[in-house]
Amino acid sequence: MSASASLSPTSQPTARTSPVRRLWSVADFHRMGETGFLDPEARLELIEGELFEMAPIGSFHAGTVSILNRLFMRAVSDTRCLCANWQLCWTIIPNLSPI
Repeated sequence: MSASASLSPTSQPTARTSPVRRLWSVADFHRMGETGFLDPEARLELIEGELFEMAPIGSFHAGTVSILNRLFMRAVSDTRCLCANWQLCWTIIPNLSPI
């Protein structure tokens, strides 16, 4: 059998022709970090299952966050706790009832 015979146009392709998007869970994201799959120094965000690389914080961004933080602190005074630039993990908990 020649090489050209094995590549005949009548054979059906078995591989997908387009890439498949895989959405990641929070558990997947943490597991990738724990196993070293992700660089610990990488600035990544998991948004609706997709990983996004964040831009580095520049002086303009840092100054704006500082000003907004001060304004919000004045607005809420001692009634609320306000923390800027914290890493957050928001999870929707089903059947959660208010206390």
